[in-house]
Amino acid sequence: MNIVTKFFNCNILKDGKILAHDLWVVDGRIANPEIIFYDNKKVPDIEIDCLGSLITPGFIDLQINGAFGVDFTHHSGDGLDKVRKGLLQYGVTGFCPTIVTTTSSNYHEASIDISLGHTTSDMETSIQAVKNGATFITHLFNAMLPFHHRDPGLLGLIACPPTVEKPLFFGIIADGTHTHPAALKIAHKVNPKGLILVTDALSAIGLPNGIHYLGDKQIEVKNSKAYIANTNTLCGSVTSLDECMRYFIKSTNCSVAEAIETITLHPAQVLGIQQFKGTLNYGADADFVFLGQKLNVQSTWINGQCVFEHKSGAGYIVKKST
Repeated sequence: MNIVTKFFNCNILKDGKILAHDLWVVDGRIANPEIIFYDNKKVPDIEIDCLGSLITPGFIDLQINGAFGVDFTHHSGDGLDKVRKGLLQYGVTGFCPTIVTTTSSNYHEASIDISLGHTTSDMETSIQAVKNGATFITHLFNAMLPFHHRDPGLLGLIACPPTVEKPLFFGIIADGTHTHPAALKIAHKVNPKGLILVTDALSAIGLPNGIHYLGDKQIEVKNSKAYIANTNTLCGSVTSLDECMRYFIKSTNCSVAEAIETITLHPAQVLGIQQFKGTLNYGADADFVFLGQKLNVQSTWINGQCVFEHKSGAGYIVKKST
């Protein structure tokens, strides 16, 4: 057995509850301490005092168009690495690069799967889409027909999804701009298990106010909001995923555990990777985040190794190393 690390004096999110449990890591995965201690007769090589921090699975953003000056419509490779490193400060350990509406040549050059979300489909068409394999609604309420009591359209699916093999999930932008708190509360009350927070972030996230680009369009960021240049039309977000999570709690009064699962377990379920990502279950990858009392990101870990520490405090102290 390789190095065994024990994280103690912490609370962890597991099975939808926040529990005062230790966390053990071996070979980059969450491990069962009973097997380590009683069966293998092994004591920890490293013990880390978590100073009462909350440990959650690493955050997963299913809809991000770019960050830190990188636009996924035009960048890949090194650009992805830059974004990956930058997002660690927000607790994001996994993300799906998405691209916005653009030219056919850009779609071809991007060489990634395309996700459809902007739609004016009615309820019946939406139901058929789900029966034909659609499993995710992109940024609920935005760029789709508004709710109507005779034909709820795509919005109606969150309350009455058709019976299919895979459950239906929906993304929602809780940045304080795109979706009113009342709408966030309605979506949560109607279908909490299907709700996933996404950023819909632009290349301008992490950058100062000013002129930037979204695909082929020039955009302007001012007052923490992004607009198509010279208009009042919103076009994506510059709010981080951890901030969306905190705003969602404030808006809906949901539990901390519920809110965290919207950016951990639920996106992992959409991708079908919940066995390894989005949880702190035994055998899962040891990708996790230390959160402080105000749910601020203190440090981010991948494969059990710290890859980001906040300058104000990482939320842990190494107590023993042999």
